[in-house]
Amino acid sequence: MCLTGMGHPTEPKIGDQRLVRIEHVLEETIDPLTVCHTAPGGIVIAKPTADLADVEPPNIRTEFLAHLFDVAKNKEHDELEKREISFWFHYDEDQQLQANTAKEFFRKLLEPETFPKDHTSFIMKTMVLFQSFASILRVDLNLQPTPKTNDDSEDDDIIPQITPTRKVIPRRNLRKHAVRRVTKSEDDLEPLEGSLIQNYITVLTPAKYDYQCLPEVPVSRKTMVSFSLRAKSVGHVALSSVYGDTRESTYEISIGADHNCTCLIRNGGEGEIVAQASTWEVLDPMEFRHFWISWENDEVILGRGSECGEDVILKWAVPESARHSVNCISVSTDCGSSGEWEFVELIEAEAAAPKRLSARRSLIQNALLWHAKKLRMLNILDNAFPASLNTVDLLRLSKTNLKDMMTAYVHLKELQRSGWIVEATRGVWKRAPVTKFDADHELVLVADTLESADMAFSQQPLVGIITSHVEEKYAVDIMMADKMTLLKHRADGGSRAFVYTFGSIGGHRVVTTKLPHRGLSKASQAAHEAAVVDFLDGFPGLRHILLVGTCGAVPHYADYRKHVRLGDIVLSLPPKHGDAVYHHCDKATGSPTDKSFMVTSFQSRDHTLEGIIRSIKEKQERESFTVIRPFERSLNAAVDVLTAEASSFTRPPQSSDKLYAYINGDRRTLVDHPMPLGTRENRFFKPNRPNVRFGSFGSNKYVARNVELRMNFAEKCACVAFDDDSLPVMKALQRAGKHSFALIKAAADYADGRSNLDWLPYAAVSAAAMAKEVIGGLPSEGHRKG
Repeated sequence: MCLTGMGHPTEPKIGDQRLVRIEHVLEETIDPLTVCHTAPGGIVIAKPTADLADVEPPNIRTEFLAHLFDVAKNKEHDELEKREISFWFHYDEDQQLQANTAKEFFRKLLEPETFPKDHTSFIMKTMVLFQSFASILRVDLNLQPTPKTNDDSEDDDIIPQITPTRKVIPRRNLRKHAVRRVTKSEDDLEPLEGSLIQNYITVLTPAKYDYQCLPEVPVSRKTMVSFSLRAKSVGHVALSSVYGDTRESTYEISIGADHNCTCLIRNGGEGEIVAQASTWEVLDPMEFRHFWISWENDEVILGRGSECGEDVILKWAVPESARHSVNCISVSTDCGSSGEWEFVELIEAEAAAPKRLSARRSLIQNALLWHAKKLRMLNILDNAFPASLNTVDLLRLSKTNLKDMMTAYVHLKELQRSGWIVEATRGVWKRAPVTKFDADHELVLVADTLESADMAFSQQPLVGIITSHVEEKYAVDIMMADKMTLLKHRADGGSRAFVYTFGSIGGHRVVTTKLPHRGLSKASQAAHEAAVVDFLDGFPGLRHILLVGTCGAVPHYADYRKHVRLGDIVLSLPPKHGDAVYHHCDKATGSPTDKSFMVTSFQSRDHTLEGIIRSIKEKQERESFTVIRPFERSLNAAVDVLTAEASSFTRPPQSSDKLYAYINGDRRTLVDHPMPLGTRENRFFKPNRPNVRFGSFGSNKYVARNVELRMNFAEKCACVAFDDDSLPVMKALQRAGKHSFALIKAAADYADGRSNLDWLPYAAVSAAAMAKEVIGGLPSEGHRKG
């Protein structure tokens, strides 16, 4: 903490509105008469007060809607609650850094697995997060009930009034890119003639061709739009008839194409060029350039400047066959340049304005709600893969009303265009089995069973790789050559869905699979276990099995040599030759201070893989890795390929790896990671590069997510990491007589490897790179015929 480490939350109520302030203050500035309660860790809770002290406008403010649910009556309330979060920072630091910090705070606060279910828990979680972000000076929470009303309601007092903010940061992209919305604060709004104010909306777009729809910029009742753009090269504007569809019924205007030398108009996204003009250095990466676009009288015109009609660059008279209404505007940049866009909306300040604004705000709120539903639908398809789901089942699982099916279909099509999902047949969806960046990857759809497929390979694979997350399989597939994927996405005809990818790594034939999610229901657990059995039965010639993916690190607070942190790779290696490498906790008994565990352990009787891993460890202990290590070459090459389409595979900043110590089992304190002490340890210290650790794995979801139990179990079983419960895989390997197996995983969190989506993709590709090195160390036996 930058100051004394004191939290000073104040919680007054104004009518139905709840205000809470959490801030760092000096101890000597606190009036003892205002103190309600003092908690350990320098936390002071103030008495309720009628008003809060006036402070300067916040640096960043964001908001979201929460559905209220009456647990006693087991039904949803007739109102939503708007939750507004304002941030103040200690220093006048870079605005992008402030935005990234607020985004990370907001993401951690809204994590689905730990989202607070009531007001008290919500405030407490905010306080805990506040303690872990040293750069934040103050946080204000504003909780306002928002009745569910239609846009025609005459009661303006119950319609939420969303004040324009300085910075708003909703998560509009799928774990891949942060798209920031920025609007000026009330003090910055400029009054115009006729009782109008200017509302500035800023959008940051990443360096990739990926349109972001802007419901905040209404165009359905306009014939022109003006904006400013700061970018190195091409910026795209799509004027569409259908929200979210930037392909069909779209006018696409490209500014600064061909290395900032040309402006274009296309009929449809990436469609036919219908007008172009040479414009040398029309964009500038250091300053905003002003443009306007008009589509009045069936003529699309692009011009420079802030006034419509001045300095026309190019125009296109739209033929009757290509005409359509304009109801949505979307923006994007392209590979090689990110962009900052600024739109100006005129808002009426007269008495009639609130009713008009409420409809527009309702549109924005609806867009944010649908974005959350879209993320949930993607997660459901992720867990179901390789199986597919029809639209009705997908809406039911995502708790979406069937009357919204058409809207859901539009958003699913948007996910399909982004390459995340595939429409297998009409109305049947599945996660994309092959990534867009894997151009040489052949995909074969299988109608019935594996035996019925026309196999394009004549050699039985030697190594089987099992993954349990889509990103893990993508990462492993990138490491393979001569790839072909067999996919059966529908469980019918007496056979289950499966996905098998064949290829070669280090001269050995390899087959990979992705298991369906092992949920809490008996049906999902049975499907998970059956998929393992089908994989082993389908390839009886497999000699070595690798479990590759992500895990949860077991930290050591004092000894750097034993410390596992995020991004580190963990290879299964028993403490002594022949010992177990996987320990599943069946039951925990005893007092909190003296726990005993019933454990099922598994060991690899064939020591081929163990010998390769032990040689990697011995090499690491002998050498000082001041140069790129073998697996890092594969890792860096894979990240370069994957980053072209999905930047989340890059390594997150080291500052996001926060380590907490728990006092008395519940109070969390942020602590520093242990650092190397001597010359020997310094040889293995590689900041912002993955360390390689060796040891056994623990398993049990409840134990992995309980700090006290996890550390106790890890100490007794000598575990250095926990995985997402691979017990069914271990049992299936034992029954099938597969005695050569190893776990190669990288740490994505400090639980079971599934709770930190920021680190999961990078951890997955790190583990895949190490798996490639291990497979390359296998002895050459020649290919065995199938």
